[in-house]
Amino acid sequence: MFDNIGSIDRNMLCHFLKSELPCHRDHQSARLRKNGVACCVFSLALLFAFDGRTDPPVEARKSKSPVTANLQQPAVSKPRPVLRSLPSKKFLPSKNLSSSGRRNLSRFHVAPVNRRLSPSDGGIPDLDASGLIDEEVHDDDEAFDDVDDEKERHQLWSFNPPRKYRTPATDFSNWPRTKVDTFVLQQLKNAGIKPSADTSRATLIRRLSYDLRGLPPTPEEVKSFQADARPDVYHRLVERYLADENFGVAWGQYWLDVVRYDDTNGFEKDDFRPNAWRYRDYVVKAFNTDKPYDQFLREQIAGDELILGPNDPDRAEKWIATGFLRLGSWDSTADIFGREDRSRDQLLADVVETTSAAFLGMTLSCARCHDHKYDPIPQTDYYRLQAFFAGVKFRDDVIIDSPHERKLIDHLNRKIDADLTLLRQQQQELLAPVRLRAIEARKALFPPDILRDLQIPEPARSPAVQRRLEPYLARIQFSDSDLAEVLSPTLKGEYKSLAGQIANLRIQRKPHARAMAMSDYAQKIPPTFRLDQGDYRHPLEEVHPGFLSAIGSLDIHIDTEQGRSTSGRRKALAEWIASADNPLTARVMVNRVWQKLLGRGLVETPNDFGSQGTEPTHPELLDRLAIEFVENNWSVKHLVRTIVMSSVYRQQSATNPVATKVDPHNRLFWRQNVKRLDAENLRDSMLMVSGRLDERFSGPPVWPALEKKMILERPAVLEWVNKAHEGRLQGWYADPPGSDNVRSLFLIQKRTVPLPFLQVFDLPERTLSCGRRNQTTVAPQALALLNSPFSSRTALLLARRLRSEGHQEAPHQIRRLYSIALSREPDAEEMKLCLSLLATHEAQHRQLNEPLLVSTRKQYLRKARGQQTQMTAPQTPLKQSLRQVTSKKCWTPEFPTDDSRPWLKRQPLPLEQPHNAQEAALTDLCRLVFNLNEFVYID
Repeated sequence: MFDNIGSIDRNMLCHFLKSELPCHRDHQSARLRKNGVACCVFSLALLFAFDGRTDPPVEARKSKSPVTANLQQPAVSKPRPVLRSLPSKKFLPSKNLSSSGRRNLSRFHVAPVNRRLSPSDGGIPDLDASGLIDEEVHDDDEAFDDVDDEKERHQLWSFNPPRKYRTPATDFSNWPRTKVDTFVLQQLKNAGIKPSADTSRATLIRRLSYDLRGLPPTPEEVKSFQADARPDVYHRLVERYLADENFGVAWGQYWLDVVRYDDTNGFEKDDFRPNAWRYRDYVVKAFNTDKPYDQFLREQIAGDELILGPNDPDRAEKWIATGFLRLGSWDSTADIFGREDRSRDQLLADVVETTSAAFLGMTLSCARCHDHKYDPIPQTDYYRLQAFFAGVKFRDDVIIDSPHERKLIDHLNRKIDADLTLLRQQQQELLAPVRLRAIEARKALFPPDILRDLQIPEPARSPAVQRRLEPYLARIQFSDSDLAEVLSPTLKGEYKSLAGQIANLRIQRKPHARAMAMSDYAQKIPPTFRLDQGDYRHPLEEVHPGFLSAIGSLDIHIDTEQGRSTSGRRKALAEWIASADNPLTARVMVNRVWQKLLGRGLVETPNDFGSQGTEPTHPELLDRLAIEFVENNWSVKHLVRTIVMSSVYRQQSATNPVATKVDPHNRLFWRQNVKRLDAENLRDSMLMVSGRLDERFSGPPVWPALEKKMILERPAVLEWVNKAHEGRLQGWYADPPGSDNVRSLFLIQKRTVPLPFLQVFDLPERTLSCGRRNQTTVAPQALALLNSPFSSRTALLLARRLRSEGHQEAPHQIRRLYSIALSREPDAEEMKLCLSLLATHEAQHRQLNEPLLVSTRKQYLRKARGQQTQMTAPQTPLKQSLRQVTSKKCWTPEFPTDDSRPWLKRQPLPLEQPHNAQEAALTDLCRLVFNLNEFVYID
């Protein structure tokens, strides 16, 4: 039993059992059997106590208990006290500790147990008399005082309005460059730590380029920056990178993590959303144009309600922005299996929880079933927020072309349709004589009574006659293709010519651009109910739209103007969230920007500004930046500029023994944090240094070719292969070879088929908002960088780039490789090692007369040991293609890339190989550089 206790202190439970079981051995077994159930119940009771649940079982809610009264309150009720981990100052150990190092339980924590269990329940004793409960809570143990706990829950730091603190004075005048530095320096001074010195220019430009563009700098950019002696050289570099279109790609990827962007619906079918990519492009453009964050926020929640009219220049963007509400998983088969109500409930829950996490930094999922365990958010608040979205409906029919574009497209399509009608008429004229002869020949085989019935006009036929004629009518129906086969050679050629013209005209038709959007109903909005334990099948009292009650009394104004096509509810919510008076919104975004640039947020839990999240390490700095963020028109680029211009950002990442002892986790930012490249940045960097990165910034997602085995192990894709998909786009629609050299942001994001190279480097799940990616260090990461098809291909491309640029001598190739990949020159020891590797590997490749790739290493080792091998080296000239050393094929079946392109069929794509031993050795060196920590991490 003790193995399943969970968080319960085992010593505590043993003490209880020891005090209750009789010491006399003759009766011990009997008493154990008698108290077995009681012990289990007691364990569960303690689990409930630790879980913070104070509401009784469902059956007990009918009684007139104080708990029942609390549950039935329609508005804001006083949150229940709970056990929780406490931030910052309350991490200090208490004097009130047991011998095992655990706190004893106070009366407050066992109250739920006493309410649930009576003294007759299997011999469970009164917990007050068990010796486990403190009779009083000491002053230093205020974490377990229910009154103080209630008070602190309502005084959550993030619910208080930001204050514009004065810039701290400092006597360390040589280091601060901006106001950011003075706030950080004050904390360092209080801790007795000195900040680190500035990093080198080469490191700084590499850091800035990755943080602002997600790509490494070119060797020419590094040399220019190092040689420029002007005092404003760094400022001009920052401005150039902020103006780069890659800024929107890098920061758009960061935001898409937060809003759980994906190109497919998820669930078992995981069908493709053809227009989801327009939201991705909207985000990229918003960051590149520095759209004010409050406007960016409003458009995503209620863009359709902000449209000023059909001639609104931003009409298309506002419609596309509402795709944010559509990004969650969606069961496209719900209507087939009668799960519409459940699917609708999941949609509303996902929208509420993602909106609160992304924009407010609050976790509301807990309040779906009961009052929030830790934060002052009653269950009623959850459903009041949900009421803002009660009327939402999918809109896939929204045409986002401008009025002028729509007019041109309609004019073009009408002309094409008229031509198509004329061509089809000409086809039917050619087929009419043949059709008539075929019908007459078939009728000659019918019985006389059927022929008489066929002469009756169709409106005059009785139902019985019509039923009798149906099988015969089907026999005189002939398809155009069958009739065309019996035409004379001359007429058949004319028919095929008309068919070709029809096919060409169909391709010329231009479809209207449509958005994956969301809207709602102006009237007849379904009522919203608080749900019993979050179960949509058990509604309780009705609730109306409302904001988080603990934040403040911001007025709710819902525009109910007559003639509106929407309810105005989401617009009211967006105005509240984007209000400068909302204490959460600006802080949350400032913290996200700080986290991306410094590797750690001022609040280390970016999606949780509640009591279970961490408190800010620099609250004054967070408030100051939040206020200035609002004052500068919610400009993200201004905020980024403010931070990267500071000395805090420019510090070295080297450790300091004194500072490490005081602040081992660098929470005070006495140095810059080393950051590992995200999966997308790593892949993009490999493509860029290889010289093959296709820098596109918009458009439908690219489907790279994957191995057949990986595709067919997905049941939904297998259904598509077997033509059992019922029209759903649930397959894998590979694009032509070489088209996947785009930035990773523009690759397909399919929930059930993550791209292997990206997945191994901690690509986040797309079902929930991801405020901070996990970083793991596992063996498959090294294997992917060494041996994956992508790594092998990009290493070969990089080797060919070095050779094509005129660097034929090995030392020149090594220097160029280091400058491209690592933004520096190799030292003497590195040059020696690289030259040795090239010489050794070239000799090995010459001996084998083929590349020493992964699949041939076993054969090479056998050959080196003198063992016979089945592999025979080809004797053809080296300039010819060498034998393929891998049997893996990339499977690329027929696919539609978008609504306007025809179905295509691609052939298997073999892996390309080096041309000679020298190129193969250089490829091995390039793969080695890809595996260096210096390439994978940002210093």
